[in-house]
Amino acid sequence: RMSAGGPATHELKCWPVHFVAVADGRKTVELRRDDRAYAVGDRLRLREWDPVTQCYTGAHVVADVHHILRDPDGRWLQPGIVAPSITVAAVRPQPVPGSVADKLSRYLDATCSS
Repeated sequence: RMSAGGPATHELKCWPVHFVAVADGRKTVELRRDDRAYAVGDRLRLREWDPVTQCYTGAHVVADVHHILRDPDGRWLQPGIVAPSITVAAVRPQPVPGSVADKLSRYLDATCSS
């Protein structure tokens, strides 16, 4: 949680199939572990994660959280899972291969297997 008393920005991995659906507006709800104190007004920075290479692709989506579903009784969601409803605020596609942005992204993500 990156916050200075106000809304937070949460950096999260997002697998390609889900990333594309969020980026084009078809997927408007995330299912996540409730381990980050998600709140209405927060932002999610969903970074596309390639499960095959175990690295970030360089693409990301910034989405605003406008509703949070928690169900501690387990009627609709498993306890410990949260469902934030999101609206996409910005999409950054993958950098052009070989560009400075691509090289910088690869350099910054060189230890991305964590």
